[in-house]
Amino acid sequence: MQRQLQSSIVAYLGGSALVGIAALITWLAPDLRVAPLLYVGPIMFSAWLAGMWPAMFATVLSVVALDYLMLEPRYALGIVSANDVLDLTIFTLIAIVTSWLAKQRHLAEQSMQQFAMQLQEADRHKDEFLAVLAHELRNPLAAIHYSSQLIELDRECERNENLQSSCRVIRDHVDQLTGLIDELLDVGRIRSGKIELEREVVDLRAVVNEACTTCNPAIRQRNHDLTVSQPSEPIWLDADPARLRQVLVNLLNNAAKYTDPGGQIEVLVDRGRELGIVRVRDNGVGITQEMLPRVFELFTQVDATRNRSQGGLGIGLSIVHRLVEMHGGTIEARSAGQGLGSDFIVRLPATSGPPPAKVARAVPKEVPATP
Repeated sequence: MQRQLQSSIVAYLGGSALVGIAALITWLAPDLRVAPLLYVGPIMFSAWLAGMWPAMFATVLSVVALDYLMLEPRYALGIVSANDVLDLTIFTLIAIVTSWLAKQRHLAEQSMQQFAMQLQEADRHKDEFLAVLAHELRNPLAAIHYSSQLIELDRECERNENLQSSCRVIRDHVDQLTGLIDELLDVGRIRSGKIELEREVVDLRAVVNEACTTCNPAIRQRNHDLTVSQPSEPIWLDADPARLRQVLVNLLNNAAKYTDPGGQIEVLVDRGRELGIVRVRDNGVGITQEMLPRVFELFTQVDATRNRSQGGLGIGLSIVHRLVEMHGGTIEARSAGQGLGSDFIVRLPATSGPPPAKVARAVPKEVPATP
């Protein structure tokens, strides 16, 4: 309200001042043919700033100034000829239309602002709901997981293959649901700016090997061939190793998920100009050219049917994109088309190495080759 009042005051005073300037120019150059156009400016200024009524006030001042300075007899407020009446009428109509259009623009802007505020409020409530939902789901999942472990420890379970199989199914689905909940929580934290990176100097090769080791069970389960190519020299990054590992694990899991059994997955690590580069490439289902620009958007699914069957929400790549950006890097998705595989390229700013005492501890272990 206070801001609107300030705009109205500025519109009235500014419009009056501009009419005064136009009147001064008209008085100094009485034969100036385009003088009436000078008075359109104050009206448009007042209308743009505060709407219809300040513009109408500027219109009245302009009509008085035009009548006094331009119409015969000059320096009087009389109107003699019909042409003068027509000119002033046309000028007034133009001013009224301008003022009305400005009022409609103001109303439209207010409506858009209210709608934007409602959207922000709805978005905030959605994030709060997702966070509460994720937290509330953790407790029953923990109980289910603990109960399945107790059953597996029972001697009866060792003798009953069906019971063992049921426990494995429970464990796998609990792990899947836990992963989805973690993604929902990460989305809420990222959108609210609550994620802070715990940076340290790390060797990119070590983080890649840890991510590959984490994803090995999923890759082996689908009988994929995983090959990792890394340089002999370390690539030092100033990064959060846990979050960076999360990025690579997500890319590797996606490659495994979207590649048919027996496929090939490659991880290529290289050094660019002041960059550490990781490429995760597969020969899976690929990405259409229409989908490529949207692949990092929230809730976007490259292959919705396959993703639903394997429990995906379409938020993993959005989290990956944001985490890479938080590290000051970039991520790019490439694909020649559907059925021709995918290639994700992560580029991260490199840094100088850690003190010599930390170098020995940072040497990465080799990733065991998958059959």
